[in-house]
Amino acid sequence: MSNLTVTTSIVLTHEGTTHDFSHIQTLTGVTNVFDRVLTIDSATVSTIATIAAENGGAAFKDINYIYIENKDTVNFCNIGYKDTGGSTVYFPLDAGRSIYFWNNQLVVSETGAVLGTLVDWDTVTGQFDTLDGNLKVFICQVTP
Repeated sequence: MSNLTVTTSIVLTHEGTTHDFSHIQTLTGVTNVFDRVLTIDSATVSTIATIAAENGGAAFKDINYIYIENKDTVNFCNIGYKDTGGSTVYFPLDAGRSIYFWNNQLVVSETGAVLGTLVDWDTVTGQFDTLDGNLKVFICQVTP
């Protein structure tokens, strides 16, 4: 088993004031890793990862950390997190940007309330805007 350490650093000088801070997070006991650059379609939705009963490729029993980086220099990619009931949230990931999450859960609300139903998403999807593009995908799993 291995440990994942993620360090986020922020450094900004604005109007003579420097804002400089960092945050370190560690995920211990990593048992499975998926580290690939995937070509994602612009004409149809592509599956990036799934939560499945068995591991294989990008299918995991659970996801404890997922990092996605848009390797394209021009196009954004819509990243979708969907649960088995069909509830989906999409994040437009601009060219050259990245996004990461520490679990595979969504809060679903039919009324727009912040405190809705906590569900596990089971599929991560992507679709580029106008041309196919590449995403760097890094996933870690801790098996209890």
